Amino acid sequence: MRRPTLILAFLILTAVGLIVVRAAVSNAISPNGTVLAKISEEREFYKKENKALREDLFAKTSLNSISSEAARFGFVERKNSFVLTKPLPIALKR
Repeated sequence: MRRPTLILAFLILTAVGLIVVRAAVSNAISPNGTVLAKISEEREFYKKENKALREDLFAKTSLNSISSEAARFGFVERKNSFVLTKPLPIALKR
């Protein structure tokens, strides 16, 4: 009779031990989920910020933007446009 009682006590203690270990592991993992969510949120914020900055950079480095800023600061002289009235020959016939 003593042997089944020991086995039953061992099984109960093992079950309680596994429950405690499971609770400890769950508590250890749960903060990682909140940290991961925060990191993902920051990543999305920086992706949007990078996209906006990239668009701003492309707009400011475009030729139209640079030429208009140069004209506004007086770095270029305004020249009249010219048009060729008669097309020039591309090659001479011999």
